[in-house]
Amino acid sequence: MFMGLKVLIIILLLLIIWFIPWVATLPLGILVYFPYDAGGQNRYPRLTGPLVQSMTRNWTPENDIPEFCKKALVASEDDRFFSHNGIDVEELKKLTHQELSGKKNKRGGSTITQQLVKNAFLSRNRSYIRKAREIVGAVILDRILSKQSQLTWYWNIVEFGPKIYGIEGAAQHYFKKNPAQLTATECASLVAILPSPNKWNVSLETKTPTAFFLERRSVILQRAHLWSLEKSLPPMDPALLPQDPDDSQSEENGTTVQDEPDQDTPPDPSGVEKEASP
Repeated sequence: MFMGLKVLIIILLLLIIWFIPWVATLPLGILVYFPYDAGGQNRYPRLTGPLVQSMTRNWTPENDIPEFCKKALVASEDDRFFSHNGIDVEELKKLTHQELSGKKNKRGGSTITQQLVKNAFLSRNRSYIRKAREIVGAVILDRILSKQSQLTWYWNIVEFGPKIYGIEGAAQHYFKKNPAQLTATECASLVAILPSPNKWNVSLETKTPTAFFLERRSVILQRAHLWSLEKSLPPMDPALLPQDPDDSQSEENGTTVQDEPDQDTPPDPSGVEKEASP
């Protein structure tokens, strides 16, 4: 009986080790993770982090990531980033209500911290178990890593197109420049494709942006500029960002985008819905 209990304890410990993402590696300054190849099915190892910067040359330090890029990311993806503890309880409540009521959600309800955990340690497979692991990992990570460091890690591992990972690769590929040289519009352009970079990057690849891309970028620019002027951001429903009408349940960087929202007017960058005229 003692042997059986010992085996059970070992199994439980292994399950706990598996369930909790190894977020403690990020403060150490090194990460080996497994991004997806151009086909989106197979994964390959990628080494990055400030500790191996001289060896990999794929790491952009915090001071070389334009401040406007960080503001544009928060303005678009997680406007309560600096006030929550890794998870946005209000967004989770909305998501739960939508799931129970059978409504489609325009986003997965993931914070930047959750997206970072998913991109670094989990897969794209959608399940309640993965979501639970993502939430646990985000809460732990937010306690051991500063918000600025979270943004730095996010910008260094997030996908911007087929086998284009991190702001260094994106800046060189799309704009032929170093990340520190990116303009406000270029920062907003990169953020605008994040929900579905393998599809939406066509606007950057062809240099002929689509109407929905221009509208998304415009909203992100306005909100990021608003933050710069007023030092705060009014809440914005992510559904107000225009979505690609051909895109359905695309999840690549931790956000979920579905059908184009039912609205006849462009989204208000303040995030407050206006009453219809009589």
